[in-house]
Amino acid sequence: MAVSDILIVMIYFFKHFVWLFMNNIFDYVLANALCKLYAFLINSVELVTLVTLLIISIERYRVTSLKIFSTQPYTLKKRIMVVSCSWLASMVSSFYAILVCEAVKSPIGHTYECKYLEASILFRVLFPLKSICRVLTYCSVLTLSVITSVRLSKPQAIQATF
Repeated sequence: MAVSDILIVMIYFFKHFVWLFMNNIFDYVLANALCKLYAFLINSVELVTLVTLLIISIERYRVTSLKIFSTQPYTLKKRIMVVSCSWLASMVSSFYAILVCEAVKSPIGHTYECKYLEASILFRVLFPLKSICRVLTYCSVLTLSVITSVRLSKPQAIQATF
């Protein structure tokens, strides 16, 4: 999650810095490519952060719901698989951003702005779907966190197995 947070800062800095240098007709191709790359990366990285929070919430819920002796810690191989799957799923679900973003000439000056093509059917279908999925994920993280906090606030006897 720390990696995705650092990438978010770098990508936002990149967005505001790079558009300043594009001011002629040949830069449209570069501006459009950077716009699509920016939209894909920012969507992917923000989603990775959200998915990571969900994974952490699920793991905390799992640990508090099971007996101490019955929980098995994740092996390194399982942890790498979970992290890889979260990045892969985020990138796959953010691919639509490449299709619905385009560099548009700014009305002020000769620079370009990255805009979503809101008139596109693909955007009108996928953007609300993405928003609903994100809201459901936020609600899941909140619900699991509240349940875990309630469970941790109740005193429980320590159980030992011999």
